[in-house]
Order: sequence, then C-alpha cells, then structure tokens
Amino acid sequence: MTRDPDPLCRELGETLARADPVPPEVLGTARAVFAWRALAAELAALDLAGQTPARRQGWKALPTDPTAGPSSG
Repeated sequence: MTRDPDPLCRELGETLARADPVPPEVLGTARAVFAWRALAAELAALDLAGQTPARRQGWKALPTDPTAGPSSG
C-alpha cells in the first residue's frame, strides 16, 4: 500500500522539477548505478551462500588437517 505524499511536499517537488529539472543523462546514469548495485548485492549473496559460517562472518577458518598448517620444525 503506497501513501500519497503530503500535498505541500508534492507541490514543492513539482515546483523544483519545473524550475531545475534533472538532466536525462543524470537520470539514466542513476538508474544504471542502481541496477549495478542490485546486481552486486545479488552476487555477494550468492558468494556468501557457498561459504562456511566462519568465512561469512569474516573469521579465519582453522585448517581441518593438522598437516596443512605451518611446519613446527
């Protein structure tokens, strides 16, 4: 459910749009940036879904194989 904005805010927005409209290339760029932002968020969510919980939170995972760590000799 969307709410109609306050009549005063609507009138102010219309007046500003007439007095100093946003150039079409700026609107196009803003839409493109928003689309890339949404895509980047979706890709980040996919990347995080395949990681272990420790990696998702930025912690270093401990090696599960004791021979995989640094040598003790």
